[in-house]
Amino acid sequence: MTPKQVVEFVKANDIKMIDFKFMDFVGIWQHFSVPVSEFGEDTFEEGQGFDGSSIRGWSRYMPLT
Repeated sequence: MTPKQVVEFVKANDIKMIDFKFMDFVGIWQHFSVPVSEFGEDTFEEGQGFDGSSIRGWSRYMPLT
């Protein structure tokens, strides 16, 4: 699917939230959700920012173990 098709699918299906999944530095699956108002075709080029301070390895205050 193209970014435009994905955005059209989201609108056509009245989707309210988008969940992004990724693996952290130690190989654990993580995720975060954003309201659909923060999601668009530009997300595919620019990415989606988020606060990663609670994810191991992304905060200097949290140990990696």
